[in-house]
Amino acid sequence: MKKKTKKQLTIDIVIILIFLIIAVFRYLNREEAASLVEGTVEMHIIDVGQGDSVLFKTEAGNILIDAGTGESETALSNYLDSVGVDSFEYCIFTHPHEDHIGGADMIMDNYEVRNVIMSPAVTTTNTFEKLLDALERSEANIIEAEPDMKYYVGDVEIMIMGPIVVGEERDLNNTSVITRITYGAVRMLFTGDAEAIQEQDILREYSIFDLDCDFLKMGHHGSSTSSSEDFINAVTPSIAAISCGKDNSYGHPHREIVALLNERNIEYHRTDELGDLVYVCNGKRLEYRD
Repeated sequence: MKKKTKKQLTIDIVIILIFLIIAVFRYLNREEAASLVEGTVEMHIIDVGQGDSVLFKTEAGNILIDAGTGESETALSNYLDSVGVDSFEYCIFTHPHEDHIGGADMIMDNYEVRNVIMSPAVTTTNTFEKLLDALERSEANIIEAEPDMKYYVGDVEIMIMGPIVVGEERDLNNTSVITRITYGAVRMLFTGDAEAIQEQDILREYSIFDLDCDFLKMGHHGSSTSSSEDFINAVTPSIAAISCGKDNSYGHPHREIVALLNERNIEYHRTDELGDLVYVCNGKRLEYRD
């Protein structure tokens, strides 16, 4: 094996020092952020079959990201009722595919919704038209997702990170609203159905400080088209969740994604195996509740 030159060794030492400085900086920031919040926040990855729906329950109000399929809207409504949810400060509908907005019109009609954040992307499907009609009937404030915009529900911060690029050259998956939710020192990232091309948009736009998160909701139900290695390496989650239907026809989650999680020792949970997933965050750490 060829020995490293003094110059190469110096470069290696500098890189190690940089990573140590980053680690110390992150630790200090986390300790300070954690000290600023009290109480807990619950995150529910609701089992809506082959679809997505995530609920945040906080003392200041509730947040919903996506609303599953039309077939799952009764199950979604029953679950929300069972945990005492009757209103939302924010509903985020990541993109206009039926498995993400199928129950959105039901949410708008049956629950008090103060604000709705949506992708700029549109389509002509009946499901999307039903959502538009429900939005028109509601009194909600409709917000078009823009990168870097921040919204707050008590001590919970909602930061919009995407979509950065929207146009005819992008399919609807790659116009997904990408959201980073922060409570205290804990960061959680939600990417809808964003695939590798949209992940690259995010990697170009944001630094590793912005992307570093404790939790990642795996993109596109655990499809190999999402969760690229570069993206996972930048996000560095310690916990991940996959929302997909049992024995779904797409084979989600794909074995490449499961292998990637296992290789990095990332703890992960799947709705097709465990049903509804509940996590509790105290501002310092996020824990899965069996």
